Amino acid sequence: DFDRILDTIDDHILWIKREHDWGYSVPSLMAGVFSSHPNNVSYLLKKNRLQTKDIRYILAMTDAETRKRYDYENIDRLYLAYSSSKFDDKTNLNLLKSHFKNKGVLVVVFGATSREYRTEIVRFIRENRPVVISVNHVYCAYKPDFLFYGNHRRYGSSPRLGEGIRRIITSNIPSKCDDDIVVDYSKVISLGYENYDNTTVMLLNLLRNVGVKSISIAGLDGYAREFRENYADEILSHNAPSEPYDASRNEELSALLKHFAESLTDGQTVRSITPGRFQSIFEGRST
Repeated sequence: DFDRILDTIDDHILWIKREHDWGYSVPSLMAGVFSSHPNNVSYLLKKNRLQTKDIRYILAMTDAETRKRYDYENIDRLYLAYSSSKFDDKTNLNLLKSHFKNKGVLVVVFGATSREYRTEIVRFIRENRPVVISVNHVYCAYKPDFLFYGNHRRYGSSPRLGEGIRRIITSNIPSKCDDDIVVDYSKVISLGYENYDNTTVMLLNLLRNVGVKSISIAGLDGYAREFRENYADEILSHNAPSEPYDASRNEELSALLKHFAESLTDGQTVRSITPGRFQSIFEGRST
């Protein structure tokens, strides 16, 4: 079962290979299997949203001649088609609205500041009693009410959930649990940007859409020069890209966050409770 083999490589081998390189590269394997230009595979890998088997399916959607050249517009078109099948999430959105009614929400993103400012975040939770939503990970210091996933890779390595914690996932992810709260992927992405399905921004868009009035954010640090500085917990780096630092990634994330902040309706506020490069975007948009 080739998919099982690729899943095993994704979950257990790639992060070890990052530290101790050996053998051939999986992108080269996929390019060879499908007679594809290797740039097509590399482009999909950089999105860090897909498992390797999903890349296999997207390449298979491309005709043989087109695969031999790199065509990023075509790859983006196929990626969006593969990811954004329509999903009727009306019932689930109403469920979330009932959970969030008259409550503030704290979004915990696991950048390094979520560890460095642990005491301040715990105090904020104790004093304000928000609904806590963790992005991609559960950190024992902040027991979340919900765990949010927007891509296959992170969902595939989801930890065992503690009592009272539920997952919210976007519809591009095949759910493995009847208790998952699935929301329509196409309603929370930010088309017009290269990384239009950034997981944190998708969650913020969802909270805006269901009418949350007060949104607070912790640990949204962006991308650092030193790869390991990007995460509060080393386990989060296992399924993350270890590409050279690229300032443009922070520039686009900043643009995505500005677009989100400007889309808020009257009465909706957002603020960052940990310092960082994006904090100024939300100044003047909080009470």
